[in-house]
Amino acid sequence: MLHGELIRSLDRHIAESRIRHLYLFTGEEGIGKRTVALDMANKLLCSAEVSRRPCGVCIGCRTFKARTNVDFIFIEPGGEESKSGNILIEQSRRIIDEASLKPVNSDRKAFVIADAHKLTEQAMNALLKTLEEPPGYLVIILTCTSKELLLDTIVSRAFHFSLKAQPDEAIVKILGNVSPVALGYGNGNIGRVKECMKSGFEETRQKALCLVENIIGRKFGDIEENDFIDDLEDMIYLVLNILRDVLIIKGRSDLIVNADVMDRLERIAGMVDFKRLDAIIERARRSYELLRIFTNKRSVFSNFVYGSQEKTIDRYNWSKI
Repeated sequence: MLHGELIRSLDRHIAESRIRHLYLFTGEEGIGKRTVALDMANKLLCSAEVSRRPCGVCIGCRTFKARTNVDFIFIEPGGEESKSGNILIEQSRRIIDEASLKPVNSDRKAFVIADAHKLTEQAMNALLKTLEEPPGYLVIILTCTSKELLLDTIVSRAFHFSLKAQPDEAIVKILGNVSPVALGYGNGNIGRVKECMKSGFEETRQKALCLVENIIGRKFGDIEENDFIDDLEDMIYLVLNILRDVLIIKGRSDLIVNADVMDRLERIAGMVDFKRLDAIIERARRSYELLRIFTNKRSVFSNFVYGSQEKTIDRYNWSKI
């Protein structure tokens, strides 16, 4: 079981009637925040003995599985109310309206807001009004990549859990046969491991290897920007792992993720010194972080590849790159 210690802690909250009105699960994309949140919501709405939850057979469980449980709301970016990719104030108002109604099939109502960092400021403020004086039966569960992306007034009211990377053994037990490369790229993140197991992953990795070779070899004319923009965050993540391997090779370590392309990595390592490699890795790391908050992918890509100075992102202090 992934995140077993966290799930057991949440089970104790339920068993000992120590349930809070607001929970916050943070962690990187794919780490399992949504799975844990839905598991907790299901257990809150299950009518079986606590030790048997979720039982899967009571009306609360059956309707939860069918997404027809009137005591449950699930909201995520780009839902029916929003095509913008954000969570709008109208969606927060739905929670406010539903929170005022008593539960029907359970002692509680459980609302899950996935990717809560996509709440607009107006939506956060509207939600805060409910959190100031929540009804006793209400539990709201938020998932978010980082608590810093939410209003302090919301975070201060939440019981916060940070989800961490999981052992490879636990991931293999769930997914079955997983290649060492997929486990290496996943780095304890089951969602990322699943992505690496898809049929298109190897083609994408080869593109990332070519990009690294062209940047380090200064063959900028061979880089076609449009080949990378659509999935730039994933591409930068692959590049970071490749650069890490190159750095390890230069340091004579054996902790290589991309061990199946060792000859290629060694060739790249021979093309670059430590100082320049470190600068490129730092550019890649900052690009990966910046993509989470900055919408102009072409500017981020330009800064990563060329180390150029774009006025649009001067405030992120790229001058040292």
